[in-house]
Amino acid sequence: MRPSSLVRCSCSMDNFGEDLDFSCAVNHDAQGAWSHYVPVDPQLRNCALAVEGVGTYSGRYAALAPRRLSAHALVVISSGSGTARFAGADQDLSLSSPVAIWLRPGQTHRYGPDASGWTEHWMLFAGAASALYVPKWTHKAIVGDPHLLTRRFRDVRDALVAPDRLAPLRASVVAQMLLIALSELTDEPALAPDSRRTLDSFAADARMRMSLGDRARKLGMTVDELRRLIHLTTGRSPTSHVRELRIQEAQRLLVETEWSISRVSDAVGFDDPAYFSRVFRKLTGRAPSTFRRDEQRVVASDGPREARR
Repeated sequence: MRPSSLVRCSCSMDNFGEDLDFSCAVNHDAQGAWSHYVPVDPQLRNCALAVEGVGTYSGRYAALAPRRLSAHALVVISSGSGTARFAGADQDLSLSSPVAIWLRPGQTHRYGPDASGWTEHWMLFAGAASALYVPKWTHKAIVGDPHLLTRRFRDVRDALVAPDRLAPLRASVVAQMLLIALSELTDEPALAPDSRRTLDSFAADARMRMSLGDRARKLGMTVDELRRLIHLTTGRSPTSHVRELRIQEAQRLLVETEWSISRVSDAVGFDDPAYFSRVFRKLTGRAPSTFRRDEQRVVASDGPREARR
């Protein structure tokens, strides 16, 4: 996120313990720089993720002075090295490419390359859906080919500049693909095959009436190990994950069978149909009977029915 010429202003940043000059110097002869900004669609920001700007900068420039942004920012350094400092830190952090930086709205920060310069790709975005992607880190090493990420910044730009009314929505989709790719290329360990098999077994037993301890023992794990695995992969507790898996199966049964609500409730592991209905409404926004009425698309028969469409 760079201006194309020298910009100077000043601001007191007590987070860093001193009054600092807000100066940023950019080489006029820097190569490979481009940026694109757009006004944010309020409706898209309120219900999804809206891209405010995207760009690339390659070259040597003075490090940014401390500043705050009003939006989220993803910065990917694909080549070169430099430093960064975030609010609360008393010294600079060393950064070596490939590395990602995530800046939250209102977070005081500064960063910049060393004397050799670096190549930086950035995206500004905001909106309700942003919270789905916010990581726990502020900077993270990228494992694998950084070009799998960096080419997506240009894809976001190409979506933004398209001369049609769907351009902001298209850019939002591409930006979210970029954020998903980021999560897959940071240095979190990939899910091991044994863990995948454990999750599949856990899902297969979701309808069974078992305590968490029994589920863990059947999978050859401790309760704490099971909790960590489920939370790492789904972001939910084991109990919440079981509940969601049961409701997913209930949705299928409501559409594909003529079973009563009580029978569906029992089949997916609920003892009380009334409680099942409350959970179903909470997770889907509709009562089981309403869901069936809205989603049925098959001809009744003795067993699972064939779809009309």
